[in-house]
Parts: sequence; C-alpha cells; structure tokens
Amino acid sequence: MSHKVKIRSIENLTHDVLRIVAEKPAVLNYQPGQAVDVSINKPGWESELRPFTFTSLPEEDHIEFSIKTYPDHNGVTAQLLTLKPGDELIIGDVFGDINYKGEGMFIAGGAGVTPFIAIFKSLEKEKKIGNNQLLFANKT
Repeated sequence: MSHKVKIRSIENLTHDVLRIVAEKPAVLNYQPGQAVDVSINKPGWESELRPFTFTSLPEEDHIEFSIKTYPDHNGVTAQLLTLKPGDELIIGDVFGDINYKGEGMFIAGGAGVTPFIAIFKSLEKEKKIGNNQLLFANKT
C-alpha cells in the first residue's frame, strides 16, 4: 500500500546529502534499519521508485531520510534537489532485514551507513550503546 506524505523540511547535510523530513502516515510501522521505496509525487516521477532507509525512529511523529544526491545525473536524486516543504513523496511498503541483533562491530561505507543511523539512535535513546561500535568510511 502506498502513502502520499508531505515534506515538512528539506536541507543539505553536506554538499551531496539531503535530509528530508516528512509527515508520518498513522498506519506506518517500521523498525530501525528498515527501508521503503520512495518516489516523487510529480508528473513523470511517480513510478520512479528508489529504496531509502529511514533515519528517524518509529516512535517519532515524522519520517526522515538522509539521501546521497547525484546532481549530475538526470535521475531521482537530482529531482529531490528541486523539492521544497509542502511537496509530496509517495512511499510504499516497508522492507529490510537490517536490524539490531546484539552488541558488535558494525561496518558501513558511503550511503550504507543509513540503517545504522536509526539503529544507533534507538540504542542511544534506550541507553544501550554498550560496547557497540560503528566503523564507517566515505569518500570526501
């Protein structure tokens, strides 16, 4: 089932990463680390689905994505750069098996860090960071 969600805020986190905060549908349930297919509710872009991981926590009143953009490509992420608050995204069903299974060393590269943003936010909120570690690499 798909849902249209209004963008509340959109900002650059870096020169090529966007943070998008949108309304959260009341019926949306997900776990930290899960993802959803997202498209843009504009003519010609509604069927251009791309998977993005939630960087918000399930109990928050909004959904959030941190998305690496490719402005030189004429694709979805370049189109995301044109959006503003009030514009709409279309989100599909939640999916994904990246979830917390216990303490460890987690390794991520580039945009692959996004599942761990929500997982570590959740651990921090529950005061359960413990000995968990995240090793992350990214090009600059």
